[in-house]
Amino acid sequence: DDISANSGINPKNNPKFPKKTNSTYKPSIPANNNQFAAPSYEDMDPEKQKLLTKEGLKAIEQSEAKNNKNSVKQIARILLTNPIPEVRSEAARALGRMGRGAKALHRAIDTDAYEVRQHAYKALEKIGSRTSLKYFIKGTKSSDVDIKIASFKGLGKTKSSLGRDIIIRQGLNSRDPNVVAAALDGLGNFSRKDDLETLRKFLKSDVQEHQSGAVRGLGNSKIPESLDILSTAIGENPGLEPEVIFAISKKKTLNATLLLMKMMQTNKNENYQAIIQREINLRKAYGKY
Repeated sequence: DDISANSGINPKNNPKFPKKTNSTYKPSIPANNNQFAAPSYEDMDPEKQKLLTKEGLKAIEQSEAKNNKNSVKQIARILLTNPIPEVRSEAARALGRMGRGAKALHRAIDTDAYEVRQHAYKALEKIGSRTSLKYFIKGTKSSDVDIKIASFKGLGKTKSSLGRDIIIRQGLNSRDPNVVAAALDGLGNFSRKDDLETLRKFLKSDVQEHQSGAVRGLGNSKIPESLDILSTAIGENPGLEPEVIFAISKKKTLNATLLLMKMMQTNKNENYQAIIQREINLRKAYGKY
């Protein structure tokens, strides 16, 4: 029965429940009042850890292979309940590869510890949903560089005006060249002509990371002029050739295909030729194409 205010019981004499602590290894999940809580990762027998890890990873692999609505739910459940950090991290990565399960990844970020949270952010970046906007904004302020990088890339995929503003004001002004590269990567997704000059400027930078980020940003851009900039980039900086090939390959336009075929004829590097040939085959650009 509930204790009323007039029950005469002194609340000072009531036992106090222990304060909730943030576990380093286990996600914060409401306990089932009808069952005993599972042992924590730290207290688990090493052999038990090994067995649960093997079973968890196998379950993820099998569910990911099906890649349907039910398998997403199964992997999301593993992400939010499995006691093994390695398994929860792989569940986050799997959802990213599948491009689904953003809500579960949001919850993992809110409740889990560093290792899993980092992989959840990377998965959200791959999905690139606008529903993750507030998580990306929060991630740009993280002390973890990997989370910050994923967040600036993710902001670009949301294509929100607020995200673009954060990329320009904060990302491009970062002291970390890898963060700047991620911001350039994200900026290209907005496909705005006034951003092409920014990407062109960083493409001519002396910092390798800036150049690479600009190439990726140009690859993400849908502006036709972005292809022209990429086509001249190799002549100006041959070291960027593999990245430029990949960036052009992301564009599915006729002009991009023709440029790849031209590069196939002029390129003398067998490895690069193989990459280009694979992309041309995927596009079925044969004969008199």
